[in-house]
Amino acid sequence: MNVNKLARLLAAAALCSSAAVQAQSSWDGVGNFSIGANANGAWSYRVRAADGSLSLMGYSNANCRGTPGLACWNTDAGDWDLPMIGLNTTGAEIVFPSGVVPLSSLHMHPGADGDRPVLTFTAPATDWYRVTGQFQMVDRTPTGVQVLVSQDATTLVDKPLTLFGQTVQFNLKRKLNAGQTINFSVDAAGNFANDSTELKVGVLRLN
Repeated sequence: MNVNKLARLLAAAALCSSAAVQAQSSWDGVGNFSIGANANGAWSYRVRAADGSLSLMGYSNANCRGTPGLACWNTDAGDWDLPMIGLNTTGAEIVFPSGVVPLSSLHMHPGADGDRPVLTFTAPATDWYRVTGQFQMVDRTPTGVQVLVSQDATTLVDKPLTLFGQTVQFNLKRKLNAGQTINFSVDAAGNFANDSTELKVGVLRLN
């Protein structure tokens, strides 16, 4: 095949792929979860350090914290696996002595040094977006967390969860420029023990 023709075909394929991403109209944090790549489409799995810096979680594990079927991203290749963002892939509720890991929600837990897990949605195109979902405390004896939603550095939701089963729901309509982010995070609020928190989130492009 002529080299110039091949180059044109590859360029056209790249444009089609980019157009498909921009044309997508809905995203599901749970349904789109994968430990295969970070970033993963519009989603990325990050950690916010105590100094406020953000970086991608660099390790994935199909059996986080030694738990078969608890797939996750984290920042540590060792057994501690915190902070983490994970998903129960077993088909049944995972039960711990202190709590549960339900199906159909993302499992988030902060780390010991003020570092917190951050699920990030990056807008593929400039438009209005509807962001809906909820956080839920799933530790039976929680020490309490602060759950946050932000647009880039602007805080939109900042509320505590202190009781087992307690939820914080959100329903936000936001104008996002291409490349702007919506971030969902769980802060230990001082004590990181028993801070298991679930997140369900969906994003809908409105136009």
